[in-house]
Amino acid sequence: MTERAAGAATDADDFVLVRLGVGLGLATILGGRLHRVAVGVASVCVVLDPGLVVLGGEVGRAGGTTLADRVAAAVASIWPSRPRVVPTGVPGEPVLRGAMLAAVAQAQAALLASVADPQ
Repeated sequence: MTERAAGAATDADDFVLVRLGVGLGLATILGGRLHRVAVGVASVCVVLDPGLVVLGGEVGRAGGTTLADRVAAAVASIWPSRPRVVPTGVPGEPVLRGAMLAAVAQAQAALLASVADPQ
């Protein structure tokens, strides 16, 4: 939600968000874990064929374009689909920000509905 509204995927209709957190250990064993991320991305590409993959989370943000380029190369080596791979464009707390954006959108819709159809 947040990537679509205010992040790296604002101009994409179809994309995959890969959440990379501390538990994956990408910061310590990049090569081995990167292959696992690439296999996961390739698996999703088989079904969805997205044009864009966003690497989210702390590790996705910290890895930046270097990590994104490595994931893209690894995906290309195991699957013919070549989605664009980018790091997250959302700073701070994307889950909280997404929840806030959803709440604001819902409040706006309710307000507009009440004004359009005053009973």
